[in-house]
Amino acid sequence: MRTSRAYALLAVVVLSGAASGCASPSVAGSPGGAASGVSSPYVCGGAPIDSAAYREARSADELSPEPAALVAGATDDLGDPVTVDDLASWSIVSESSARVTLIRPLAEPADLYGNGELHDHELFTATTELGDIPSYGQLSSCALSLDPAPLTGALVQRDLAALPSPDDTTIALLVTEGACNSGRDAAGRIELISLEETDASVTVRIGIRPEGGPQTCPSNPTTPFTIELAERLGDRVLLDGSLVSPRPLTDGHAISFD
Repeated sequence: MRTSRAYALLAVVVLSGAASGCASPSVAGSPGGAASGVSSPYVCGGAPIDSAAYREARSADELSPEPAALVAGATDDLGDPVTVDDLASWSIVSESSARVTLIRPLAEPADLYGNGELHDHELFTATTELGDIPSYGQLSSCALSLDPAPLTGALVQRDLAALPSPDDTTIALLVTEGACNSGRDAAGRIELISLEETDASVTVRIGIRPEGGPQTCPSNPTTPFTIELAERLGDRVLLDGSLVSPRPLTDGHAISFD
């Protein structure tokens, strides 16, 4: 569970991304989630990631002195060091005298929380902007995704109770809203951003319209959702197009809190 300070750090990162323009809405249905010639923003666990900086992959051992000092001196709430090992394996997302954000890919995608969501990157952020700690640091992980703004992201899985056969043109999915929604499902708010069919794959990208208003943050239940294909599925693989590097959808069970 995130601490309140960790939520505050995420808010700082998100607001700074919006101010710099890297949290601007994607263009639904276009390649990579952006119009031609426009840099598409990414998100990592809710934090905006400048896609151009990500692709540049400038090594963290090239940090300027002040951001490097933030990394070296980062601590958590209790004053314990938050250590970044092998600095050269991290890439710089952003750096300033007040905040630095680094990212690196995991060796293999991993289901770190047992919910079917495969995380593929680690994220490190250190900031002076929380006041009472000289450099507050946080290490986290995420599935690096295309920013679905103004929609929000979701975990999309095949429904284990209704796995498709090669002759099917209707695919049963389970969608779990990523944003806080007071433990309610996303019925009526799921949007199909894009559906791309080729001879080898079916790539689906889904987002959720935010509920709006204050919400609490327990886990959210799954919401059933179906997609219609232009042709039978055959032996084509179903891919999660919300990810920067699309990969096959995982399978999941329906979850209800009723």
